[in-house]
Amino acid sequence: MKRLLAAMKLDFLLQVRTQLYTIGLVVAVVIAGALAWLADPEQLTTYVPTLMLLVIGGSTLLYVAAMILFEKEQGTLNALIVSPLTFFSW
Repeated sequence: MKRLLAAMKLDFLLQVRTQLYTIGLVVAVVIAGALAWLADPEQLTTYVPTLMLLVIGGSTLLYVAAMILFEKEQGTLNALIVSPLTFFSW
């Protein structure tokens, strides 16, 4: 269990170092501002759930793609191969 927690901590630190959380927050604020500025208050009950689904799905896709690119660039996948984690630790 210690190895899994260490791997999760390392993964979190890599995500913080690449500033993906910051980018996600900035995009969320921009979209919320655009929605508040462009949408009529009466139509917000229709727009908000739809946009939440689109933004969550799209940002998840971009987040995963960015993590794969950063991991390839930094050699994280090669380091994982030689790590002491077993298949069942995942």
